[in-house]
Amino acid sequence: MDKTSLFFQLEPNRTLATRSISGKKKPKNRLSIALMANMTGTGKLPPFVVYKYINPHAFSCRSIHRPENLGLLWSANSKAWMTIKLFEKFLLDFERRLREAGRKSALLLVDNFTGHKIVSVQDQIRILRVEFLPPNVTAVYQPMDAGIIQAFKAHYRKHLIHLKLDRLQTGQTSEVDVYDALTMLEKAWRVDVTAKTVKKCWIHSKLVRAEEILPDFNSSSDLPDLNVAIANDGTRELREALAQLEEITFDSGIVPNMTVK
Repeated sequence: MDKTSLFFQLEPNRTLATRSISGKKKPKNRLSIALMANMTGTGKLPPFVVYKYINPHAFSCRSIHRPENLGLLWSANSKAWMTIKLFEKFLLDFERRLREAGRKSALLLVDNFTGHKIVSVQDQIRILRVEFLPPNVTAVYQPMDAGIIQAFKAHYRKHLIHLKLDRLQTGQTSEVDVYDALTMLEKAWRVDVTAKTVKKCWIHSKLVRAEEILPDFNSSSDLPDLNVAIANDGTRELREALAQLEEITFDSGIVPNMTVK
């Protein structure tokens, strides 16, 4: 699991224009998004999205009362940040659903971000094991940072440009609101970020070996050096934990479907 910010109205910063346009401010509306997937890419949890308002105008004008029906987890606070409280509520709900689905164990890898501390609910989490990546190695060993988030954002921008072009061609306003953003990011995550992408990013993180999740993977031609032994830099324990815990499959019985308040 890893969190990223998405300036959902921001267009690509490169075009085929022959001259620049001055005086245009960049939009600053932002969503905080947590993305979670297992190592095989077969289980991608719905995006956990945090915005400034729990019921923005884009919802009320469309009579949307349950944003979780859009295929995501929804929450809000004044700064659109992932707080400790929101993270803990998510973990408790996830733990409950794992128990109801009969799961025996699951491992969740997160970075050392302060919003991921779980001191107050540690005793209530027994099935779900939360493992923190060592300090200063997130950029190297976090699978989400190895290309998954980058792919997700690239697909989102593609949908954003297509939407704007379609609206301009039909004479509609090209302004994108938070509802538009949620529908596009949900599709970008659920459809466009493929299992193959997720697998290769896990391999690139070096937390798993290629042959463990891609039996036909050719390390010499695709991603050389991925099977080189990892030095004792704090990641060995994470790999051992991955080997000990059974692989979790996020099916309809355990995928959280909620609005965290």
